[in-house]
Amino acid sequence: SSSRRSPSFSPRRGISSAGAGAPAMASEGRSDVQVAGHESRELDFEVAEASRQLELEAADAIDDENRSRVESNEEVVSENVAVEFKRSPAPSSGDNVPDSSGEGGADGAAAPMRPPRSQEALLWMLSAIEGADNSLLPCSMFVLREDLGLTLNDLATLNLVQSLLQTLSAPLWAFLADRHLLRRRTIFLLGAAGQGVITVLLALVTSWYPMIALRALNGLLLASLKPVAMGFVADVTAPEHRGKIYGGLNLSTFTGMLLTTLVTTPVSTASVGGFHGWRVMFAIVGVLSIITGCLVWAFIQEPTRAPASDEGQALAPGGGGGRSAALREVRRVCGFFKLPTFNVLILQGIFGSIGMSASAFATMYYQYMGVSSSWAGIISACGLGFVGVGIMIGGHVGDAMAKRCGHHGRVLVAELSLFVGVPLKFLCFWGIPPFEGSIAWYLVLNSLHGLLATWCVAAAKLPLLSEIVPPGCRSTIMAWDSAIEGSWGTLLGGPLVAVLAQSLFGFTESDLKDQQSAGHVENARALGQATAVMICGPALVSAMCWFLLHWSYPRDLRRVAMKFGAAPSLAKTVSAKL
Repeated sequence: SSSRRSPSFSPRRGISSAGAGAPAMASEGRSDVQVAGHESRELDFEVAEASRQLELEAADAIDDENRSRVESNEEVVSENVAVEFKRSPAPSSGDNVPDSSGEGGADGAAAPMRPPRSQEALLWMLSAIEGADNSLLPCSMFVLREDLGLTLNDLATLNLVQSLLQTLSAPLWAFLADRHLLRRRTIFLLGAAGQGVITVLLALVTSWYPMIALRALNGLLLASLKPVAMGFVADVTAPEHRGKIYGGLNLSTFTGMLLTTLVTTPVSTASVGGFHGWRVMFAIVGVLSIITGCLVWAFIQEPTRAPASDEGQALAPGGGGGRSAALREVRRVCGFFKLPTFNVLILQGIFGSIGMSASAFATMYYQYMGVSSSWAGIISACGLGFVGVGIMIGGHVGDAMAKRCGHHGRVLVAELSLFVGVPLKFLCFWGIPPFEGSIAWYLVLNSLHGLLATWCVAAAKLPLLSEIVPPGCRSTIMAWDSAIEGSWGTLLGGPLVAVLAQSLFGFTESDLKDQQSAGHVENARALGQATAVMICGPALVSAMCWFLLHWSYPRDLRRVAMKFGAAPSLAKTVSAKL
C-alpha cells in the first residue's frame, strides 16, 4: 500500500522542503489522514477476500471428503450385493435377476435387484402359514362358545394372550438373526414347525386353561417369522423394488387368511369323521406348518452378510459401552427414537393395530346376524381376498408415487387409503342395521375395503422404515416396531370391543340357543357398534399421524445418509432431492 502513496502527500517532504505556512501544512495533514483511511479500507477488503477464499477452499475440501465417502460406501454395498447373489442358485428363465442396464445408472451399481423367484416362493409359504394361523381362532369363536362354554371375555383373552406374546417376543428372534446367533433358516424352522406342533396340540384341548398356555407358546414361536423375513427381503432387494416384494409377502399372508376363513368357518360348526370341525382344521393347519418349516430350512439360500456390527450405535447414547448384549440392544433401539419419522411410524402403527385386533370379531358378528356359517365365511374371505390384492396394488402404487412425488409420494398413498377405508367399515358394522342389509351389501363393502383401504404397510410403512434404518438393524427394528404396535393394539383392540359391547351397547351372554338359531338383534347390534368404534376411530387418528411424515421423513433421510453413508439408491435420492 505504501508504494501507491503519491510523493506530493508525504509528511516529511512537506515539512522539509515546502517552506509554506501553517495553512498549507494543515491541508497536507488532512490529505495524509484521508490516504491512511483509504489504505486501511483497502487492507480490510483484502483480508476479508482472503478469509472468504479460505472458507471456500475448506468447504470444497469437506465436499470432496463427503463425496469420496459416499462413493466408497457405494462400492462396498455393490460388492456385498454381488457376493450375496453369487451364493444364490442360478435363476431360471422366469427369475428376475440384477440387470446392470436397469434404472440404477450407467455404472450399474444401483441396478434394480430382487431375490430369485424360488426364494420368494419360500417366503410366501411362511407368510401364508402365519396368515392361516391368525384366522383359526376368529373363525372358530362362535362354535367355541358352544363347545367349550367360553364367554366373549374368554375369547378376547385367548386372542390377547397369543397376540401379546407374539408381539413382545418378536424382538428376541430379530436380535438372534441380526447378531448372527442363529441362522435365519434355523429361525424359520423353529418358528414354522414349532408353531405347527403347538397348533396340533390345540386341536386336542378340552378346557380353557391349557388353551391359554398353548396359545401363548404359539404366539412365541409365530413371532419369529415376520420380522426375520422382512429383514431378509431388505437385505436382498433394492429399495425401489421393496414395495412390490413386501406387497407380495402381505398378499401371501392374506391368501392364507382367506383360504383358512373360507374353509374353517363352515367346517368349524360341522362334524368331520366324528370330530368337531374346528379341531380338524387346527390339526390340518398344524401339519401344513410343520411341512413348510422343513421345506424352508432345506431350500432357503441365505445371503452372505458382514460380521455383526454395531450399526445404529451412532444414534444410540453411550455408543457400544453396555455391560451386556441386552443392554446394548436396548441402547441401540432407544437411539432410533431420536428420529421423528420412527416415532410417527410407531404411533400410527399402534392405532392401525387396534383396528386390526378389533376386526377379529367380524366373522362372529355376521353369524350373530343369523347368516349361515358358510355365508359368514364367504363374506369374511371375500374381504380378505381383496385385502391381499389391495396390498399388492398398494406396493406398486407406492413405488410409482415415490418416483413421481419424491418423499411425499408414499405418505400421500397411505393417507388416501385410510380416508377411503373409514366410511366403508362404518357402513358395514353400524351404518347398515343388523338383519336389514342383504348379504350382497356386506360382500361389496368388504371387497372395496380390502381393495382400497389396505395400502399403508406395503406402499409406505415398510419402505420408509427400510430407508431410515441401517441394513444391520433392519430385522431388529422391524421386530421392535411390530412389538410396540402389536402389544398396544392387542391390549386396546379386541378386549375393548368386548368391554364396549357389554358395558356400553348392551351385549349379554344369556339365551345362547336363541342366538344360534335365529340371531339376537340386540347382541348383533351391540357387537357391530363396538367393532365399528374400535376400527374407525383409531383409523382416523392413524391418518392424522401420516401428515407429520411430510415434514419428518425428508429430514431424517438426510440425517441417516450423513450418519452412515448412502447406499446407491439413497445416495441418488439424497443428491437429487435434498
